[in-house]
Amino acid sequence: MKFIKTIFILFIVIFLFACHTKKATKGISKRDVSEKKEYYSKKFGVSLDRESNLKLYAAVDSWMGVKYKYASCTRSGIDCSCLVNALYKEAYFCNTPRDTKGLYEAIQKIDKDNLREGDLVFFNMKAGKIDHVGIYLSNHRFVHASTKQGVMISNLDEEHFRKNFKTGGRLKCS
Repeated sequence: MKFIKTIFILFIVIFLFACHTKKATKGISKRDVSEKKEYYSKKFGVSLDRESNLKLYAAVDSWMGVKYKYASCTRSGIDCSCLVNALYKEAYFCNTPRDTKGLYEAIQKIDKDNLREGDLVFFNMKAGKIDHVGIYLSNHRFVHASTKQGVMISNLDEEHFRKNFKTGGRLKCS
């Protein structure tokens, strides 16, 4: 009888602990997710749906305004390909090639009309060679490291980007 009481008490303790653990690790509420999506939608001028990667937008937010610095990859200065690398690590847990040429060679090319959140956008800014990259968000908006304004959101429809757009591409992360 003593053995049965011990087993019963042990079962109750395990049951109570399991219930407590489940509550503690439940995660972000639907309301919090909805509020974050609304915040990023307004801040970046994008449309977020239920498939949107909030980690990407949080990572973008954390890099906003960091100044441009060629061949640098720090919060005190970053270039466009390193920004892609940093955002992919933070949002997708994926390592990418470190330079624009390597990124371009690693993509599956896609049409501008088929861009999805997280796709890469490439530009020919000087002398016809691909020398600038950003990450597409939505609503024709993309994040990139601008030489003049640092990390920022721009619109593909702006004349400068429309004129110099080369291709879009999708990276496969393993």
